[in-house]
Amino acid sequence: MINPIYAKRENLLKIRKEVFQANPALPSAQLPKFFSTEIYRKLQQAKLTWKSHNHPIEHKYERAVIPAAILKTINNPEVHKAISSITGKKTSKLSGEFIRLKHQDFSLMHDEHIEKPGTDIIIDLTNDWPIAGGLITYFVDGQHIPLPPLGNTLSIIQRKNNVQKYFKYVNNNAGRKKRVLLVLNARS
Repeated sequence: MINPIYAKRENLLKIRKEVFQANPALPSAQLPKFFSTEIYRKLQQAKLTWKSHNHPIEHKYERAVIPAAILKTINNPEVHKAISSITGKKTSKLSGEFIRLKHQDFSLMHDEHIEKPGTDIIIDLTNDWPIAGGLITYFVDGQHIPLPPLGNTLSIIQRKNNVQKYFKYVNNNAGRKKRVLLVLNARS
């Protein structure tokens, strides 16, 4: 199911102490090669119905509902244990949506749409995304902190008050590529 490295409690506690807690303003960790090859392919090959999510001023991208079989996969006890060990908070359920980004897609920060504090779990399902093509970025205390693209990576981001995220404009450096992400919220 998951990489054996992330199944060992001592490894997870080390990641929590040395990585997740290293930036108090934005506790976060990226876990590369998180899923087994078989599970990663299953996530990449999920049959999805994409729908445009457009608002001319705020955002433009596509999203899809998570199929029941994929929800079951990501809500596996091994995944919950890894996330809980790193955040120090019990994770009982993951929910969210698939997001697909291509050239000219974006989302903007907006003062009227500030997210409540919480835990974001982002699973990157795109191999070989060009960094210059556009990134997911968190805005904290006047700083823009990008989330580097890396396929089969589970990112855990603890959003505190006044932390916002946005998708940097996907520019022509992305070419014809599409970036697919599984964007989840962790509930305790």
